Amino acid sequence: MPRASEAWAIRLYQAVPLDPSWLGILFAALLVTLFFGSELAMGRISLLAAAPDPLAELRNVRLTVIHCLLTAYVPTAYALLILRSRRTFAELRPVLEASPSLDAAAANIGRYPWWTLAIAGAIGSAISIQVTLDTTDGNPWAWSALGPEVVWHRVLGLIFTWWIGCFLFATVVESLRLSSLADRLARIDLLDLRPLAPFTRQGLTNALLAIGLASFISLFTIEPGYSWIVALTWLSTAWIAWAALLLPLRGLRRRIRKAKQAELDWCRAALERERDALKAGTPGARLDQVIAYRDLVQQVREWPFDNPSLLRFALYLLIPLGSWAGGALVERLIDSLLR
Repeated sequence: MPRASEAWAIRLYQAVPLDPSWLGILFAALLVTLFFGSELAMGRISLLAAAPDPLAELRNVRLTVIHCLLTAYVPTAYALLILRSRRTFAELRPVLEASPSLDAAAANIGRYPWWTLAIAGAIGSAISIQVTLDTTDGNPWAWSALGPEVVWHRVLGLIFTWWIGCFLFATVVESLRLSSLADRLARIDLLDLRPLAPFTRQGLTNALLAIGLASFISLFTIEPGYSWIVALTWLSTAWIAWAALLLPLRGLRRRIRKAKQAELDWCRAALERERDALKAGTPGARLDQVIAYRDLVQQVREWPFDNPSLLRFALYLLIPLGSWAGGALVERLIDSLLR
């Protein structure tokens, strides 16, 4: 069986003494700077301004900037997912049953056989190629006939969609691994689920990273001909974000349901005993206390979400809408300036 290895991006993000988010921002700034630097070096700015349809040419520039942002964001999201998963494991370690396999499970976070990432990335790039074919007239790979901006689109599109495949693959695998940790929990205290909060935080992180991806992709919606693709991608990403939120919690939900059922069974047996004691006139019957405890147990949610967590997820869903609205506003402003 091929040996699992760590992606080079993880080693890079760990080697640089910066928060991965800042490193992603610097990477995006570098790509955008390189793009505009190449445009200046080739004299493209003056050529675009003198073009018969400068708005169409500026759309190509905007699309290139979006490609640069996505090329920086997706590997950063991949790294953040892995590093956050490792931190979640460390936060949960005090409540997990110690075993020789626990250290091995921690070491495997972010490590996969190389061919699995290769397949996931290839699927992502294949989708990019198909989308390019569906939205382009003629041969989209006739490099000599393409403008420099479109060449950036073609190359960066293959790169960031490769990383999207890897990111989605890692999200599923790490979520399932985290879900399986619920079987290693020493106990479930239904009256205090706070030690298990890292499960929920990881789910929210997964969802935020997926929705962040959708927010960048939503910038394509203001480009004619891309709306149906982005709408489909947005719906898919929203579903993926919901799945990314729930996947790490499936095992914990199963354990909570099992613990809850055990407590309700105990309450049922205790109620029968207290009922018989009450009928027999035994002093000190605690029927009301058992009923109060049973009602308390019944109120425990099997999915370990509190209201602030649900509100946070709902707010996450608004991020792509804000991104789209901001992009559309800038597009309209540029149109009005050039008319």
